[in-house]
Amino acid sequence: MKPERLQNLVGALALRLSDEIAEGAESLAPRDEPAAAIALIGRSPGWTIRYLSEDLGLSHAATVRLVDRLVGDGLMMRAKSTKDARAVELSLTPAGQEIYQRILDARHERLAVALSCLSDAEKDALGAIADKLLAAVAKGGACRSRICRFCDVQSCKTCPIDEALATAATATALCSRRSGASD
Repeated sequence: MKPERLQNLVGALALRLSDEIAEGAESLAPRDEPAAAIALIGRSPGWTIRYLSEDLGLSHAATVRLVDRLVGDGLMMRAKSTKDARAVELSLTPAGQEIYQRILDARHERLAVALSCLSDAEKDALGAIADKLLAAVAKGGACRSRICRFCDVQSCKTCPIDEALATAATATALCSRRSGASD
């Protein structure tokens, strides 16, 4: 297969799957709020507005307004940070947790439909390829929490992105020590 065709196929598949996941998730969020915000806080309770802002790609002010709406809808709670008195930690209310679980369920359902045409052997092969591709993307500087914002973290025993970032950090530390030793 020509590289251009493979790139087109993978690009089209990635966009279609991304659209499926986003459509399923967004249909569950109230008032068209970004389901990603609910998913990110559901997965990482205690995150601050700053982290949420970075992963959503929103300004701080827009994220504050979003959190205000989610708190007003009874889906999210604010609490003073235990680590930084200036920061506010975010978590989901029981109603927010319910929506978070429904977002994960919708993601599972849509991906199950997409993968249903594959044999078990093909699914295993695709899983190995996806691990490798995600590790390569992570090494390219992609943010784990942004990539995994709709992931069911309970399903991934070992995250290929975490492993790639840990390997890259170890390599960087080794290079730093080597360069420092030669000074």
